[in-house]
Amino acid sequence: MLISLDRTEATEAYNQIQEFKDFFTLVGDYAQVGYAHFNALTRNGYGLDSWYKNVGEEIGTPLPQIIGVHSHFHPEDRAMMLAFLSDVIAGKRTHLRNDMRIRRADGHYTWTRVNVLVRDYRPQEGMIEMICINYDITDLKQIEEMLVNERDRAEASDRLKSAFLANMSHEIRTPLNAIVGFSSLLASAENVVEKELYNSLISHNNELLLNLINDIIDLSKIEAGYLELHQNWFNLTELLDKCVAEYARLLPSGVELLTSYPEHDALVELDKLRIKQILNNFLSNALKNTTRGHVEVFYEIDKHCVRIGVKDTGRGIPQNMLEKIFERFEKVDSFAQGVGLGLSICKSIVDKMNGRIQVYSQLGLGTTFIAELPCHSILVNE
Repeated sequence: MLISLDRTEATEAYNQIQEFKDFFTLVGDYAQVGYAHFNALTRNGYGLDSWYKNVGEEIGTPLPQIIGVHSHFHPEDRAMMLAFLSDVIAGKRTHLRNDMRIRRADGHYTWTRVNVLVRDYRPQEGMIEMICINYDITDLKQIEEMLVNERDRAEASDRLKSAFLANMSHEIRTPLNAIVGFSSLLASAENVVEKELYNSLISHNNELLLNLINDIIDLSKIEAGYLELHQNWFNLTELLDKCVAEYARLLPSGVELLTSYPEHDALVELDKLRIKQILNNFLSNALKNTTRGHVEVFYEIDKHCVRIGVKDTGRGIPQNMLEKIFERFEKVDSFAQGVGLGLSICKSIVDKMNGRIQVYSQLGLGTTFIAELPCHSILVNE
């Protein structure tokens, strides 16, 4: 006996289902979207390949070995998933939507957004049907982190701009008022000693104003990335001696200015003007904070680098300020003259030279600043 059945409709329906499954799998792989459904009680079910990938599991692994185990989830996220499944079985929760960290084979973590919901809740019949849709959001997290960083930078820049304007308004007015005021007094002064005093004060405030403008120009160059270095050979001992001579007339009463150099002079290949700028800032900072004892300028040299420093016996710097003093507008003493740009500019210059700045300090005992710079050098007069 031969029985013949027409299975055209069944075959067409099967082919359509298979075509839809293949299409859905293709879309899931392309968009990194995964789909799975399972019974929360038996943990049996089915998942697309993309679902396995998004939770860090090998494709085809039986779901009971994944659901309720979640071995590739970050420990904190794993605990969250296990607690959710317990609540689902107890009838306390019906859905979860959270970003999970997934550990990959090489140990690094990626991000997967997990959406789980209860579709059919019949625990008395042994059925709690659940659907899980997940997708990889690692790229989104990286973009989010980048945007947060950019926002923080913009907010920091806005704060710096406000601080800059506030500081400039005060610091420019102070020497400018002194210059204008003493200039008018100078015109009516008859005593020679009085005229010399006014001239000295005007000259001093001219220097303050000039230094301030130079700092602003240097800061703008650093911000724009236009800080240039011009390296030439020069005698380091002679340069430091010139700097010391310039500051000798500014010594407070009771403070001695000392030097400590190697036995033989050294020729170094560096940017002479920038080295002088660094030393001037170190010296200016030391003299402002030293009222007794001494300020010492020194340098040490070897085949590959030079260490230029200034050591003082001044008030010292609190330990919690040692890193902050290199930030813009930071000052240990808010009443001291200056805008707090000098050390920040020094650090930028030293960084540009591939060197580093070191600071050692104790309250009441003094401070030492050292700029360590890689360079070519030659000892002379050996």
